Amino acid sequence: MPKLFFRTRRLIKADNFLLSVWFIIISLLILLCWLLWFFLYPVAIYKTSPQAHIEMGSSPVTIAASIDGTVKTINLEAQQKVVKDTVLVTLDDEETHLALKEITALYQEAKTDASFAKEEFTRWKKLYDQKLLPEIDLLRQKAKMEKLNDAANALKAKKELLEFTLKKHQIVAPISGVVGSVTELRPGALVKQGDKLGTLIPKGDYKVVAYFNPSDAIGRIQAYQQARMKLDGFPWTQYGMIYAQVKNVANEVVGEGIKVEFYVAHKKNTKIPYQHGLTGTIEVLVDSLTPVELVLSKIGKFFLSKKKADS
Repeated sequence: MPKLFFRTRRLIKADNFLLSVWFIIISLLILLCWLLWFFLYPVAIYKTSPQAHIEMGSSPVTIAASIDGTVKTINLEAQQKVVKDTVLVTLDDEETHLALKEITALYQEAKTDASFAKEEFTRWKKLYDQKLLPEIDLLRQKAKMEKLNDAANALKAKKELLEFTLKKHQIVAPISGVVGSVTELRPGALVKQGDKLGTLIPKGDYKVVAYFNPSDAIGRIQAYQQARMKLDGFPWTQYGMIYAQVKNVANEVVGEGIKVEFYVAHKKNTKIPYQHGLTGTIEVLVDSLTPVELVLSKIGKFFLSKKKADS
């Protein structure tokens, strides 16, 4: 019985020793992996801006009233897709229409008279050439023809001016694109020449514009660096992220900070609703450092700030 008890104790000690050896080996492996990660594995360093939004690559175009007038019809809504020369707003043009109708009738009459006078002059010229008509009669007919021609041309000029004015009563889309902002308008509203009625966003590529803290941007953010944007209201776990590349960095602080523009990488079959004005947070990959480099950098900054505070 004592021998059996002794053997049992010895087996237990042997098992405990093996467990200790395995524990030490696993601990050393974990420590080795951690050391490899700490000294060798690069960690991405991002600079973040919560003040980012999507814009069209081209600047918005203003839709403005070309003359003073009263709004007659409106075909202008936000996010409306339009093509160039689409009539967006019509101003009251009743008086111009009536004047144009009257001038057109007078012009047609004067044009007929001038044409008849020209035919008469041609016929009289033949008689004059045959010496069957006095020169004085030919000159009178020529003067009459020129007078009627001048009258017809004057009416034609008035007609063209009224037609031009009539066109100005129609405010059309200067380019193809999507309607952005819209000024609230109702039929009967008075507008003056130059009044802004809305904006048109041209078709084209999108870009991201963001404002960074100067200490994060100056000397850190540079052209062609990679970036990613998470949209507000569209969870990135569901919709994904917008991937971009730095286009240019401003040299001066403007308002909110340093302005940075990005190219947008379009991807097919994406759930992200690319649209002018969407806001979000953008992260720019500015560097990659190992954890030990990060720790040493933090320690250096701490002592540097402490030294400045002491001085």
